[in-house]
Amino acid sequence: MDSVTQKPPTVDARYYTIRHGDMPYEFPRYATLEAWERRAAWLREHLLTMMGLWPMPERPPVQAYVTGTLEYDDYYVDKVYLESWPGFYCTGNLYRPRGKQGPFPAILNPHGHWERGRLEHQELGSIRARCITFARMGMMAFAYDMVGYNDSLQVPTHHFGNRQGALWGLTPLALQTWNSLRVVDWLAGLAEVDPERIGCTGASGGGTQTFMLTALEPRVRVVAPVNMISAHFQGGCVCENAPGLRTQTYNVEIGALAAPRPLLMVSATGDWTVNTPRVEYPAILSIYALYEAEDRLAWAQVDAPHNYNAASRDHVYRWFARWFLGDEELGRNAERDFVVEPDERMRVFPTGQLPTGTLVGHEFGRAFINAAQRRLDALMPKTVQELDHLQSLTRTRLEHVLEARWPESAQERGCQVQAWIKALKKGPHGVEYSLILSRAEVGDRVAGTLYLPPDESPQGWVLLAHGAGRAGVQDAFGGPGE
Repeated sequence: MDSVTQKPPTVDARYYTIRHGDMPYEFPRYATLEAWERRAAWLREHLLTMMGLWPMPERPPVQAYVTGTLEYDDYYVDKVYLESWPGFYCTGNLYRPRGKQGPFPAILNPHGHWERGRLEHQELGSIRARCITFARMGMMAFAYDMVGYNDSLQVPTHHFGNRQGALWGLTPLALQTWNSLRVVDWLAGLAEVDPERIGCTGASGGGTQTFMLTALEPRVRVVAPVNMISAHFQGGCVCENAPGLRTQTYNVEIGALAAPRPLLMVSATGDWTVNTPRVEYPAILSIYALYEAEDRLAWAQVDAPHNYNAASRDHVYRWFARWFLGDEELGRNAERDFVVEPDERMRVFPTGQLPTGTLVGHEFGRAFINAAQRRLDALMPKTVQELDHLQSLTRTRLEHVLEARWPESAQERGCQVQAWIKALKKGPHGVEYSLILSRAEVGDRVAGTLYLPPDESPQGWVLLAHGAGRAGVQDAFGGPGE
C-alpha cells in the first residue's frame, strides 16, 4: 500500500461507470501461457458458479428416446428427446449418415433466435440445410431446441426467469448450457460416434451457446461460433446472460477459452461482428500464440446482415472437413437440394402431448429448486474435514458472486492500492486518522477511519463494517463507540 500526495478521487467511479452489454471492451494482455491458464481456470470456475453449476451436479448416463425416424437416400433424421435432468427433456433431431461406415464425428447444433428454432429454413439461416449437409459428408449432427422453442414445452416461455430462480441457478442460460453438456455426454456414449471428434457450431444465440459449451467441456474438439463473438455486444437475451456472469469478463475472453482447439470465427459486415478481422480475431490469436497453435484459429467474414447463410455455412463445412475428415475440400460447395419436410413431421411431440410424469411449469421449477436445496443440505458438515470443504466452497462462490476475491499480490490485481492518510486528533483511546483507499486503474474510493492505540504500536488489526457507515461504530462525539 502506497501513501501518495495527489488528491484522491472525490466520487467512487463504480457508481457511475457501469458495465453493460453494449459497451466496447479491450482484451487484456497475457504475457505468458502460465498467466493465461491461471486466468482460464478462474474463468471456467466463474462461468459455472454464476450458472449454478459449480460444483458440477452429478451426470449419470443419459436416457434417450426416439419417437420416430425419417429415411432418405443418404441420411436419416431421428426425432429424439433426452432426459437431461430428472423429469426435464432436451428435444431435437439427430441427423445420421446413411450408406457410410462409422464411427462418425458428431456436431452439436444449438440454434439462435430464429422464429422456427431448430426447424428454420430460409435464406439468412437454415439449420436443416446445415445438419443434412453434415450427415451427407459423413458426420452426425444433432439440432436441439433452446428452452421454450418447438418441443421444449416444459417452461412457459423462452424468456422466463426472475431473481429468485437465478439464485438457484434456474435461468435459460443455465438450463441450455446444462442441456448442451448432457448432449455431449449422450453423443460421446453412442457406438456410432467417435468421442474424439465432437464439435459444435451455431449462430447468434446458438453462437453464444457454442463458445459457452466449449469453454466448459474439453470433449468439444472443433468449434465454429457464427456472428456472435464481439468486443462491443455481449448478447441481448436472457439465454445468453446470467446475473454477474460478465462483470469481470466479456465474450472475447470467454471465446478464447477454446484455445488451443481449432476455432473458426465466422462474422458478417452487417452486425456486431463487423470488426472481427481487426479486433476480436487478433485478440484471441494472442492466446493461440501462447500455445504456438496459430494455425488452429481462423476467421471468415461474409458481406451480409446477421446470418448463418449459405456462404457462412460453406466456410464451416470446410472447417469441420479439415479437422474431422482430413480434407478441407470435402466441405467446399457441399450443400445439395433436399426434401423440406413440414415442421410437424420433424417435431418430437407434434401434438404437444408430453410423456407421462413430465414436470411442467411451476412443478418443474419447484422440483429444480428442491434438488438444488438437497445438494446444499448434503454439504452440511459432520466432520472437521467436511467443514473445511464447506468453507472453501462457500468462499469460492462468494468471491465470484461478490467480486471479492482476495488478491495474492498487487501485481495480480494489475494495479497498486493507494492510500491517503490524514491525522485528525488524539483522544483518550488513541490516535484517529482519516483514511481513503483507491486503485488508480479502477477509480474506486473507499473512505474510513483508522484508530491506533496511544503509542501507535498496534498488536493486531480489526476491520469494522457497518450498514450505517462510520456513524454506526462511533459515539455521540464522533469517537470510537463502545
